[in-house]
Amino acid sequence: MSYRNNTSWLEEYEELMFGPSHSEQTMSQAADIKYQYMPNMFFKYRSCSKNAFEALEQDFLFSSQPSKFNDIFEGAIEIVSEKAERNIYQKVYNSLKSTNRFLADRPTHSYHDLLENIAISFGGSYQDIKQNHPLFPLMETLGIEAKRRFNDTISSIQNNARNMYNICCFCATNDSETMWAYYADSHEGFCIGYDIKSLNNNLTHLTFPVLYKDHCTLQIDDIDHVDSSVCMHMLTEKSLAWRHEKEWRTFFPPNPPNHKESMPTAKAVYLGARILPESEECLKEICNRKQIRIYKMVPIISEYKLIAIPL
Repeated sequence: MSYRNNTSWLEEYEELMFGPSHSEQTMSQAADIKYQYMPNMFFKYRSCSKNAFEALEQDFLFSSQPSKFNDIFEGAIEIVSEKAERNIYQKVYNSLKSTNRFLADRPTHSYHDLLENIAISFGGSYQDIKQNHPLFPLMETLGIEAKRRFNDTISSIQNNARNMYNICCFCATNDSETMWAYYADSHEGFCIGYDIKSLNNNLTHLTFPVLYKDHCTLQIDDIDHVDSSVCMHMLTEKSLAWRHEKEWRTFFPPNPPNHKESMPTAKAVYLGARILPESEECLKEICNRKQIRIYKMVPIISEYKLIAIPL
């Protein structure tokens, strides 16, 4: 079945892979479903550059840290459960207490609790001290600092999770006008086709579909247990605004940005409709030497469609 026309399988896949009852068995079932619907070819859109030509010739791609990606919501995660908030606020209060010894040992479940605990350490309630007390400015400063630390804790959780893996991004189609425009230098670049599915190895197993949503669905209960499964879920969920990319992602161990990852030799290369003659000749030379099929994209004006013509 075609990935382009059938996406309902993604709901079953997501439930088995990341649902609240996921296990090794359900994840194995999810992998079987994913493999069934995985495209036979994955496509990487490139601008023409020395690095891009070298990567094609030497069979590698650069992986990146997700925190460097251009989506501001990349790796979105929502802290909504009371358990998670209590956990964070207790950590924030303990952190404040470690540098402000006068603060009492007290359970802290919310921002209100935190302010009350600071006030009690000053000898009154928050409302009393707020009305007229010489120590109120200090209490207010501690409250502001607590809120900053709360937000920093959430940001730290997200950043750590975002950088648990390096990622290479692929598209399921080679004829996306927007992808050619954005990632292949307005059709002056090229597109590489990789056969990852038939390898049926680690590269295949660690390549996952992106799940497009109209709101963030990833919510966590325990900030101390943001494991690799949670991170993988975070990094394969994106806003509907990106669904035109039909993206799949291959996960690699964490490394510095722009890390070289070994890839199979490309099965095909597609030249952009506006590719410059010198770039076309360079790519033809590489493809002929490596016995890679080469095509050129041709716009069909009457249908607003790009088709690949063999060269």
